[in-house]
Amino acid sequence: MCARKQIISVCAVSLGCAAASAAGGGPWSYEDWEPGGERVTFDGITFDSTIHCGAGHDFVKVRDGHYRFRSRTGKRLYAWHFYFKIECPEAVGRTITLEVADFNHGGREPWQEQANVYSTDGEIWRAVAPEDVEIVPWTPTGYPEIDEAYGDRGHIPYGVQFRLELSHPVMWFAGPTPYTLERRDVLFKRLAAEHPDCVEVSTVGHSQHSAAHGYPIRMARITAPGDASGRAGVFVMAGEHCAETAGIYACEGWIEEVLAHPDWMDEYVFYFVPIVNVDGVCYGATYYNMGETPGQGPGTNLSRDWAQRTQPETQALWPVLVAAKPAFFASLHNGRHRRSMEMHGAPGPGTDELLRQWRREVGLGIEGCRAHAADKTCWGVLNAEGVTPLAYTIETLLLVKQEGCETFQESYMETGRQLARGTMNALANLKNGPSALQEAEGMPSQSSPSESPVALRFEGDAFTAQLPWFYHGLPFDKVQRHDIFSFEVNGLEIPPGDYTVALAPRCEGDALSVSLDGIDWAGVPIEDGRAELHDVSIRNRMLSFYIKAGGLDGRGPLESVWVYAPDVPFSDARERAAAFEAYRRDIRAADREILAPANWDAFYAVLQRDGFGKAQLRAMFNDIVDWCKRRQVLDPDNIHYGALYSEEDKYDFRDAAAAAVCFTYAWRDTGDEDYRRRAQLARDYCFRGQHMDDSGNRERYGGFCQMVHGAWGKGMQRLDEGLGNATGVETGVITNLVIKTFELGLEPSAADLERVRAAAQWMLNNECSPGTFRHHQGASHDCQNSNAL
Repeated sequence: MCARKQIISVCAVSLGCAAASAAGGGPWSYEDWEPGGERVTFDGITFDSTIHCGAGHDFVKVRDGHYRFRSRTGKRLYAWHFYFKIECPEAVGRTITLEVADFNHGGREPWQEQANVYSTDGEIWRAVAPEDVEIVPWTPTGYPEIDEAYGDRGHIPYGVQFRLELSHPVMWFAGPTPYTLERRDVLFKRLAAEHPDCVEVSTVGHSQHSAAHGYPIRMARITAPGDASGRAGVFVMAGEHCAETAGIYACEGWIEEVLAHPDWMDEYVFYFVPIVNVDGVCYGATYYNMGETPGQGPGTNLSRDWAQRTQPETQALWPVLVAAKPAFFASLHNGRHRRSMEMHGAPGPGTDELLRQWRREVGLGIEGCRAHAADKTCWGVLNAEGVTPLAYTIETLLLVKQEGCETFQESYMETGRQLARGTMNALANLKNGPSALQEAEGMPSQSSPSESPVALRFEGDAFTAQLPWFYHGLPFDKVQRHDIFSFEVNGLEIPPGDYTVALAPRCEGDALSVSLDGIDWAGVPIEDGRAELHDVSIRNRMLSFYIKAGGLDGRGPLESVWVYAPDVPFSDARERAAAFEAYRRDIRAADREILAPANWDAFYAVLQRDGFGKAQLRAMFNDIVDWCKRRQVLDPDNIHYGALYSEEDKYDFRDAAAAAVCFTYAWRDTGDEDYRRRAQLARDYCFRGQHMDDSGNRERYGGFCQMVHGAWGKGMQRLDEGLGNATGVETGVITNLVIKTFELGLEPSAADLERVRAAAQWMLNNECSPGTFRHHQGASHDCQNSNAL
């Protein structure tokens, strides 16, 4: 009752501020923000953020049908969350523009706004259509001391306009799909009633403001009835960052999946804390928790507070974690820039197995595991203090839906269910020991394929495709029918080495026409229903070859493919081969309408229009060279001497390396020594982006860094800001470009050759597993760009 009175009084204050602002009574200050929300009416439309966990304030009318509001809560650093109700009984049928004035997050692309949603019942949430979203400049408050302090280089303020049809008398508008404390409590109450012998709900602690709003930090303990003292623990929490609701929904999905598996509950005790940052969720913040006085100061990032444990949330949960000593721990998050899921944790066999199982179960792309901020985050502190051997932060996806899911809400929960299944599969294999793990994965225990045989089986049609005719050197001008099939599979978790590859063909005959490179072909005898390729080199986790076969009525030429150690009989390999089911290859040729004969003819005609050919390509190249000339810094006193100034407001090392190649081509073709000078300057500059100051640092020395807005660690756009982390992409691309200048005749100095050697050594030092290389310094996931080296 006290909390409700507080909300009502705050609404009155906030309404007065909004009305004054709307009437031109002066700029609005974030110091005016207080928790509780606002209820404001314009043109018969009421915007109400006083709802439970509502977010949105300083509502103003910009013009007829256009209304603006703010999402930043007080002096919080970040803002990309809102949630309010719209009452419009007299305005049904209108389409209005709703503009949020002050989002800030890396990217600022319409794609990043597709998780903003609306609802006509407050339960089912539909995404705003992409065509109804527009990025616009942010609207400052008018107070310079506030506006100048908002945002940073990775979180630049911007505005977003949404077009929304008022299709019902009452609607809700949110970004992202809201998850409320009331939903958590309703869920826990229902589960405790439906599973009284398995579900125990408890309050594990209180936040700074739990007494005011009435929602403490709560946990569900789930296990089978009986003595659980000998059962291992699995601990899952979410909501350290209050607006990251994809992770919170995933936690709910994880809970549901556990309750559907009595066998899991017989063996494990599960602990779930869906919302850690209860204050942030209640008061509509985006990221940090609330300080002692809501609205004053930025609060604390709970995910970085686990080493010091200065906040009531971390102080409450830590003893629970220590007492549970779980075999597995995960904190579920999500971000607004990811197109694939990320994991943060310590590398090792357990992590490798979890990644394998997650990739099998989860219907979304998953990157490798990174060891970011291990000294501060919960997973790193849990590892360091010996509380659990397997602890992770899992960045679920906010902006990408699972296939078959109509809403993001449904997708988030399905992701949690899939993570649960993958985790339990991995724990079962790890518990049964290395031999069971190897058997389950078809993996050897040693690095040599002959010491511990590998046997994998592939469904032929799952990895075979017909590439367009021009891939095979056929005339480009007309669509050509051909009988060449491509087999390709990536991500093989096998040691590098030479293997036997057996092919079971569909076609009849005595031999199968096979090529490993698409150029040299050989007839491989078919005996006992298979054609065997011997001593096939697999060095980079990939197997590929080509088959010539005709008359198959649209089917691929192969029933099955086996890969196994050369000293293993086929009968043994076939008997124990593990099916490779990590993915299915799909080149989506049917989606490429341009490849249809009629469409291709029209396309080719466009290419040939006005005699398009080598002369036009040369003109395009000359335009690129001229652009590079205009952009190159030629002032010897400038710190970026030799670099190209890009339209992204930086002097990137990769740009300089590419320009060096362009200038070298131009010098070779024209003999103009000015091009040679420019090429040398650009190449010399790109070497300034290479870490050459600490030969003992294996993760850094020899690698190139990237000028970027902070996405991969320290952000930099200028040399005088200090080099950022080494990255595999930059190192791979720049080294190849530099070598190209050598090949074109721009001779290297001894120092140039030493730098290329150092770059190659960086690759070797940062090999995660045989044939795979770290994406960037401190990462444990693969960088395919690096494999080009």
